[in-house]
Amino acid sequence: MGEFLPNGILAVGDTEHQLTQSSPSLMGGELMLGKQFLGRIILTTALGSGLLLASAVVPARADRDWSDDCHKRLEESRAKLDRDIARHGERSREVERDRDRMEDARRWCRDHHADWDHDRFDEGDHRR
Repeated sequence: MGEFLPNGILAVGDTEHQLTQSSPSLMGGELMLGKQFLGRIILTTALGSGLLLASAVVPARADRDWSDDCHKRLEESRAKLDRDIARHGERSREVERDRDRMEDARRWCRDHHADWDHDRFDEGDHRR
């Protein structure tokens, strides 16, 4: 391919090429390493902050007003209970099952901190 001359020059055919290994000065290398390191820290911080912010955007369900859902559940349970009392009698197993479902609806309302009309849904045949 070619031959090296004593002064570090590679002679190829009739042309000569200077072979030098360019190494950055100690000061320049540290400065470049510092800039790269700082850039990576900034990038990592930005990505981490973005992920954290994205996960915090999920709406909190605790602020929701569940009263309408509670009222709907209790109203449906009450209608089914009244219908089964008229069809099967006050002490039938269908009515007992409906009372259990009414109690489940009340428990759902309590768990979701929703208030309901206690006079309407907690009196008479609707209570165990």
